[in-house]
Amino acid sequence: MVDVVLAVHAAATEQDSAAVCAALMKLVMVASAAVHKKDLVKRDALLAVSTAQYASLVQNVVRYTDEKLCLAVLSFFCLAGDTPSLADKLAAAKAPAAIAHILKLHRVSSETLVHSSLLALRSFSLSPVSRQAVLAEPTLPELVASVMLEYPSDLSVQGQSCSCLANLATGSHEDKARLVASGTVVAALQILNPTCSPRIENVKVVGRCCQFLRNVSVQSEQAQAVISQALPELGALVLHDGFARDVAIVESVFFILLALLESTQQCSNRTIEHVESHRDQIGALQSCARLHATHPSVSLAYLKLIVKLCELSTRQPTVQASAGKDGAVELAVRMLESFPDFEHQEYACMLIRKLCFEADNRVLLRGCGGVPALVSSIRRQAARESVQQAFLALANASFDDTKTKELAGRGEAVPAILDAMKKNRGSPAIQEHGCRVLRNLADHCKLVQEEQVQGDTISTVIIALIVYTGQKGVVEQALSVLLNLRGNPDADVKIQTAHAEDTLLRIREMYSSDKLLCEQAQALMYGKGPSVDRAEPKATKPKGRGLFGKHKK
Repeated sequence: MVDVVLAVHAAATEQDSAAVCAALMKLVMVASAAVHKKDLVKRDALLAVSTAQYASLVQNVVRYTDEKLCLAVLSFFCLAGDTPSLADKLAAAKAPAAIAHILKLHRVSSETLVHSSLLALRSFSLSPVSRQAVLAEPTLPELVASVMLEYPSDLSVQGQSCSCLANLATGSHEDKARLVASGTVVAALQILNPTCSPRIENVKVVGRCCQFLRNVSVQSEQAQAVISQALPELGALVLHDGFARDVAIVESVFFILLALLESTQQCSNRTIEHVESHRDQIGALQSCARLHATHPSVSLAYLKLIVKLCELSTRQPTVQASAGKDGAVELAVRMLESFPDFEHQEYACMLIRKLCFEADNRVLLRGCGGVPALVSSIRRQAARESVQQAFLALANASFDDTKTKELAGRGEAVPAILDAMKKNRGSPAIQEHGCRVLRNLADHCKLVQEEQVQGDTISTVIIALIVYTGQKGVVEQALSVLLNLRGNPDADVKIQTAHAEDTLLRIREMYSSDKLLCEQAQALMYGKGPSVDRAEPKATKPKGRGLFGKHKK
């Protein structure tokens, strides 16, 4: 094989392009056998050639402008790219520079060489080492962007360009910044522009484009700023029946939108304004999620996206109500039941918690089996910190809804909550939110109150109160649970025999400026005084009552 490379060198020295081309074609045949027929002997022969010898070959070949010769060397590069170690050796021998040279010379005159150049670049973009060599070549990203703009209706050019760029965009922040500065993101967005003529309807090409935009948008504010200018184009994808049915496109769009929401304030605001001003967008996102509800990655992306929209939207009640009407509640419950992994469980519970700010969504949740699903999620996550999201979801779902409280009570929600609190005694957040959901379930619900009294709710809550006296959130919620049960003879006996007087005295001393907490602690010590307000919710509620989250009822 070294002899073949030397033959190229000799023929080039004698300026015999026919001999150069013949030697290169022999290289292509050997590379083809090594790759397609998996001929290890030929592969080892190719690897035996030194980097310096390959560099000499590349240097000699780029002196020629003959189209056949260029095509031969590009064919060799394409085949070599399927063997990472050989691709790395060729990259070190300045093969990317040769591709750039050929593209500069022939990008207008030869469509065949353009296609071959892009295929070769795609091959070199697969290996981390050769990928860096491609990015290090100053003009290559700009050339790819130019080719995309010069061949707007050529599906092969667009598809191969986006495949190459998607691989290149998996690198560092600096790599992504280079891609953005070279105009590749703008060129890719032209593919999605429905006003461009002719519009590209090819699912595979659009999918590759979306994959590039997804990769380049990850932790790159420069890319996010450019992409956020094309929100109508992204929104149109989920409204397009053909594109909406492609799982790769939908997944990429979800993750791109999520990246924009988590970006700078300007990008985030622009994205929220787009969603809020186009009422069909939330419905379209949910239709796509429903189509691909069995796909784990799409489902998780959907959950994260809608949670973020609910958090950041300036019209929270409108977004939550709209999402609920479009089926977000049922989708979240379905995903909670379908995906047992902890990340799906956590985000599904988080979404249910936010959607249950709206009374209509609480009714929807009860009707679609959401209460048993939340109880099952509490059991599944009992030993994990993420169980607090299930606590908060059930707390909000049961707020001011006696039917949900009774359904949870009959579904053994209380034992599940207590089990999780016992397994996480070291977490003040879980103790606080566990007490919160116990309090919400017992409000105005005799069935749950009786269950809490007969079980070990009181002892579990008092332990949380003793351990976390210095955590005001835990104290507020724990006192509310105990005051909720006061008046029941069995509950009063359990509270008085729990020997919590020292803790209650310490609470009065630590929170002496908080009149309500002091009165509640005193009521538990002496059996008289204020209890938890059992009236219907008002604009102003006692401490610790109400829905948990940013948006309050």
